[in-house]
Amino acid sequence: MPRALVGGLVALAGVMVILAALDVAPFDQASRHAPRWVVMLAGGLFVLAGVVVWTQGSPGAQAAGHAAGYAMAIGLAAIGNWVAFGPGTRACTSTLSFFGFGTWRRAPDLECRIAFGIGALMTDAIVLMMAADAARRLLGPGLWVTALERAGRAGLVVTISPFLLLLVILMLVRAGWEAISRAALGGRRLDGKGG
Repeated sequence: MPRALVGGLVALAGVMVILAALDVAPFDQASRHAPRWVVMLAGGLFVLAGVVVWTQGSPGAQAAGHAAGYAMAIGLAAIGNWVAFGPGTRACTSTLSFFGFGTWRRAPDLECRIAFGIGALMTDAIVLMMAADAARRLLGPGLWVTALERAGRAGLVVTISPFLLLLVILMLVRAGWEAISRAALGGRRLDGKGG
């Protein structure tokens, strides 16, 4: 599919979201569950992404792509921070998939805020790292640029650490299960081959 068509379709989707935020028919305010600025920002991010795809490969597209990347990261951080820390109650769905079976349910406010809070803090850390990169490109290295970058990396490590801990626990459980199974099978591997 040509870049111009893909970019145009993505931008058009963003325009439709913006029209919904402005209550232009056939959209109405009752179908909107976020403040107008959040919906317009989300639509604007789609428009921006569509323009980036559309203009990719043209002169100046790399610099514009960097600027658009910064703007999109900040926009995503703003939306995530509103969901996690903004006023009012939140309603989101929680999905659990296990061995091909899946279920979903409406998550309570606190669960929704925690999930989006982790994502928002992760995105905030990425924005800090991107700001440090932009400052280094524009101003050169410096103490505050390094501090900004370190703060972003620390934030990323802190927000990713629960997932890493879960991964380590799952690996330990798997290793323990294999050791118990091997002992129960008299030293043979689970696939029936030698020990």
